[in-house]
Amino acid sequence: MKKKILVGAGILLLVLLLGVLLIPVIFKDDIKAAVRKQLAQYIAADVFFDADKFSVSLISDFPHLNARLDDFGVVNRAPFAGDTLLAVRSFRLSLDLWSVLFGNEMKVRSIQLIEPRIHALVNAQGQANWDIFLEQPADTLTEEEAAPLALAIDEWRIENGYIVYDDRSLPMYVRLSGVNHLGSGNLQADVFDMITQTEIAATSVAYDGVEYMSDKKVNADITMGIDLAKSQYTFKDNLLTVNEFPLHFEGSISMPDTNIVLDLRYNSPKTDFKKLLSLVPGVYSSSFEGLKAAGSVQFEGAIKGTYNAVQMPGFSLLLAVKDGEFQYPQLPTAVRNVQVDLKVENPDGDLEKTLIDLKQFHMDLGKNPVDIRLRTKGLATIDMDVLAKMRLNLADLTSMFPMEGVQLKGVFSLDATAKGTYGGQQMPTLDAQMSLSNAYVKTAEVPKPLENLNLQASLQSDGTLPGSSFHLQQFTMLFDGEPIEMSARVQDFDKVNFEVKAKGKADLAKLTKLYPLEDMQLAGNIDADLSAKGNMQLIKQEKYDQLDFAGYARLSNFRYLTSGMPEVRIQQAAARISPKEIMVEQMTGTAGKSDFQLVGTIANYMAYVFHDAVLRGKMHMESNHFDVNEWMTEEENPQPTPTAATAEPDTVDLAAIAIPKNLDFVFDAKIKEVVYDNLTLQDLVGKIVMRDGKVLFENVSSRTMGGQLLLTGVYDTSEPYRPFFDFSMKIAEIQISEAYKSLVTVQRMAPLAAAMRGAFSSDLRLAGVLGSDLMPKFETLSGGGLIAIIRAALQETPVLSQISAFTKMSDLTPMNLQDVIMKIKIDKGRVHYEPFVVKNGDRTMTISGSNGFDGSLDFVAAMDVPAGAAGQAVQGAVNQLIGTNALSGDRLLFDIEIGGTYDKPKIKVKPRTSTKETVKEVAKEELQKQKEAIQQVVEEKKQELEQQVKQEADKVKQEVEEKAKEEADKLKNKVKENVKDKLPIKLP
Repeated sequence: MKKKILVGAGILLLVLLLGVLLIPVIFKDDIKAAVRKQLAQYIAADVFFDADKFSVSLISDFPHLNARLDDFGVVNRAPFAGDTLLAVRSFRLSLDLWSVLFGNEMKVRSIQLIEPRIHALVNAQGQANWDIFLEQPADTLTEEEAAPLALAIDEWRIENGYIVYDDRSLPMYVRLSGVNHLGSGNLQADVFDMITQTEIAATSVAYDGVEYMSDKKVNADITMGIDLAKSQYTFKDNLLTVNEFPLHFEGSISMPDTNIVLDLRYNSPKTDFKKLLSLVPGVYSSSFEGLKAAGSVQFEGAIKGTYNAVQMPGFSLLLAVKDGEFQYPQLPTAVRNVQVDLKVENPDGDLEKTLIDLKQFHMDLGKNPVDIRLRTKGLATIDMDVLAKMRLNLADLTSMFPMEGVQLKGVFSLDATAKGTYGGQQMPTLDAQMSLSNAYVKTAEVPKPLENLNLQASLQSDGTLPGSSFHLQQFTMLFDGEPIEMSARVQDFDKVNFEVKAKGKADLAKLTKLYPLEDMQLAGNIDADLSAKGNMQLIKQEKYDQLDFAGYARLSNFRYLTSGMPEVRIQQAAARISPKEIMVEQMTGTAGKSDFQLVGTIANYMAYVFHDAVLRGKMHMESNHFDVNEWMTEEENPQPTPTAATAEPDTVDLAAIAIPKNLDFVFDAKIKEVVYDNLTLQDLVGKIVMRDGKVLFENVSSRTMGGQLLLTGVYDTSEPYRPFFDFSMKIAEIQISEAYKSLVTVQRMAPLAAAMRGAFSSDLRLAGVLGSDLMPKFETLSGGGLIAIIRAALQETPVLSQISAFTKMSDLTPMNLQDVIMKIKIDKGRVHYEPFVVKNGDRTMTISGSNGFDGSLDFVAAMDVPAGAAGQAVQGAVNQLIGTNALSGDRLLFDIEIGGTYDKPKIKVKPRTSTKETVKEVAKEELQKQKEAIQQVVEEKKQELEQQVKQEADKVKQEVEEKAKEEADKLKNKVKENVKDKLPIKLP
């Protein structure tokens, strides 16, 4: 009996093992479908995973059940559509098998996330991208589902994680790279200790645009006592290390209600000056190990009080450095005599009581002393007492700090004092003098140095805004032999009277090597002489004509390159500036494959800069070739992990080009060739207006597809996610085959055009919404008008083949079409045709009905066929199909109903249901009138616009020349006035 029981138990165990091994394989698709169903019920996001990468094992760690899922993640939907919330290379779970099968509590031995990438995002409206769980109706939960899950976890682990917290409502940004974390604790208990060990290779923290930590290494060993019943968390044995700087903290955090009550104390035990230096940006590098340092450090503080939406806790901080010094091993001079005495105090959380007291900051940079003293109280209104004094020989710095490839010369000095209250209309008394003399800067990246750098500036105040002033007496330098000069004066900080002058030449490529630009390349030579004089009161009152803005700017061999955009090159550009406008005298260049020449004016630019008003412009543009396709921005649907084999394939959409609402530009365009998608337009002439988030096309004519096009209408992006267009088009003798090949709209509206050769004219209006691919959403299209087929031949099509097969009319193709006029209406995804007549030899067809953009057909063709020419076979077939005699005199009269789709039409031949009129001479005359009217309008508008563009170009050119002459005369008179008293011969 025992033997049977053992054998039975063995067989049962074997079946269980085989089941565990084979179930995921046999039911892979069912498992995936079930998981997707549950996810769709509970999660408002797209979860990608591959059932082939899910495995369950008992053998490797029996009697523990191990589950593993590789390469899965979560991609957000709106309003964070396409953003990856979570992507994980591998998720691993180890369970106690007996607790799963027989226990009341599921025991989790370990949870592992390997290489997780987490992007937690809060937008400016306060919406969080991790808020993806759908609310479930309370009455849908069963008693078992509502009961809490009994779950015990021994440990959890993260390996090589990457975590970003981006809160744009604050704004705050935290980035953690190389995160390794191990945690343990009895999470089922009400009172327990949670022990965690965390290593972060690089930590960056920024708040409100200020970076407080940049790629700092962080280690944290934390033991936290947790009392869930009291919502109290006590720090027991805790050590946080940032780079080399240790921080010990203790105390408690409790959350009895909506308040957070903090009682925390922190200090840095056994800390020396070198460990503090590891926090200084640039110091903690590969050479830090060899850094020699001495000096003692005291660092401690506390946070105590209540934190909620309206209250802050009190806080304090003390930092003292005594007799600090450090020296890099490869450099001859040490930084010595570092003395710091800093205290920050806030007794009760009222930020206006915050006291920052830097009693001493001193260090000797060789023979160059630096002294700073600062005491401030308050944040909105600040009581201050500040002193800063230093004199630095720049050449000495290279002997103290590693600056490979850098040469410095010159003397920098600062002597500043400030005492009093700053805030609102109050100013402290100020006296600050700053200078830089005979400076020289050369780096390895730029072979040409900055030479003869001289700066003299002062900031002074008598304690009032009107009595405050800033004066940049001098800023000069030589760069690559070219002088750059600047001076500025600001007086009366209440009215802000200003006077600024700048003059110089520069090589942009060399400047950007000195000051690198992220994801951008600039090159070219700029020559400018600008001056501005006025006050902010005039700007606030928009009295720009009372300001004195003048100068010129010239650009040559300019090059701009950034990712995702075609390269822009400007061979030559010149502009003159006045308070009223910027006169673009010349601009010649290329943008990608497109060339352009521009002249014109830009007005209201100061209101645009200072008050976000509308920027207005009037430009004449000429181009030989303009490729619109290059400016279609591509948006890739991101794949969260490259190893996610079952994620949806990459798709590329063209982003709708949003037109800024604060631009009002009129372009008189004359372009020899425009390429847009598969369409080529030649000799484009007309007016294009950018205004109110729209592009208006006013009588734009061009040659295309073998004919003429006249376009009037609007492209409207006032709703960026629902761009709209409304165009009226007059078309004359465009080739049908070219239109079908180039235009998706023709392919969907008239699939029959694929088999036609010939020309058509039309007068159409078409409106609708564009999708993210910049193609029309066909279900939104509306419009209509006239289409005239001048002459064409229709080749074999599925529809004609079916008609021929049913009626035995074997000579239907090729069908020669001439003078066919159709009146159409587009609505609700279909093109509706009023009855129109097609004559093919002695046959007459009167056709009406509709076709859908989905390819569906719903037409009736009333056939009128000469009996003699048709023959007995056709008559017999038709009579058999309709069940009666179709003969009427010497004609066969019957109807053909055409349904199905273009590729798979369904044909029915039926008796004539009503008398259909054949085409009349009136229709022929109307057709000819339409043809002639369309042709005449296109030709007239083309000639009119060409003349208009020439007149506008001449007008703009004349205006620019007159204004340039006016500015030159002003300058000449100004020079004459300045020198005439100094000449021996008086000027008139």
